[in-house]
Amino acid sequence: MEIWLQWPTGAVVSISDRQTVRHRHTSTEILLEGERGAVFGRIGLWDRYPLPSPDTVWYQAVGAPDPTVLCTDQSWMPDAFAGPISEIGNAILDGVPPTVDGANALRNLEVVEAVYASSAAGCGIPIDS
Repeated sequence: MEIWLQWPTGAVVSISDRQTVRHRHTSTEILLEGERGAVFGRIGLWDRYPLPSPDTVWYQAVGAPDPTVLCTDQSWMPDAFAGPISEIGNAILDGVPPTVDGANALRNLEVVEAVYASSAAGCGIPIDS
């Protein structure tokens, strides 16, 4: 499965999730490209599934000979959930608004629904800004 998200500015995010039954290997890679460089990485969970392992994220500036490692000590799974869930609890207890609010969560669902619609239609689906 491949997902491409493109903004009016030309910025593109590519998410590739591939599984090969023959080699029992799954790899999830993320690539964010811009005018000045790219951030790319691997979701470590799939390297040792079902055991979580650290993700690796790199940055490579345009014209740079080699990428720079940004992160190798965190795991998207379960770390991606612990922070937001803690933040919601803190928002309830302390009355501080969470970084990701309901409007942001709804926008994320709209993007997911557009991905499904794009897949079903076999073409790109524009999303209102």
